Amino acid sequence: MGLCASLLVLAPLSACGPSPAVATQKKSAEEGAPTPAAGVEAGGSAGRTVSVTDVPTKAVEGPSSSELIAGNAPNPTLRDPDWFRPTIFPGATVLKEGRAPADEAGLFASQITLQLAQGTDIDACVEQLMAAVGAEVPGLTVEDQGDRRSIKGATDHYKVTLLCGEAKGHMTAYVSYNWTSLP
Repeated sequence: MGLCASLLVLAPLSACGPSPAVATQKKSAEEGAPTPAAGVEAGGSAGRTVSVTDVPTKAVEGPSSSELIAGNAPNPTLRDPDWFRPTIFPGATVLKEGRAPADEAGLFASQITLQLAQGTDIDACVEQLMAAVGAEVPGLTVEDQGDRRSIKGATDHYKVTLLCGEAKGHMTAYVSYNWTSLP
């Protein structure tokens, strides 16, 4: 039995080397090509233009909430808020999409970076985020930071950080939330 085969019994497959996705990301990075964001696998949404009809909101899969969250898996009772989707800006292109590893309670943070449609300015970006997120997150505050605007707020169970600004000549939106407690 080879070393990798015997390690399969004792450790995850990653002990035998990088996964094909990691190897592809590493090769792309070496070649200077863009790499998929963390959490975006082959066939994921990074780099594609989204439409209003795309509505990916599914529950996070995993062990029951009564079980110990082993290996920092997301808590299965948590799902993305209804406003958190790549279609928050019709015609936008997903640049990055990811989810941070969960903490001991299964709480995690998720983020999407979008390149907005040509002609979208910073005021339109802020307006769209306020309209889309404000219904579920009352009391959002906007801070003008010169070349960008930061929007922050919180519910009883998660914090929101939203940014609008120009990056590499294109209006870009960063949309993120972080679970702070279980609902």
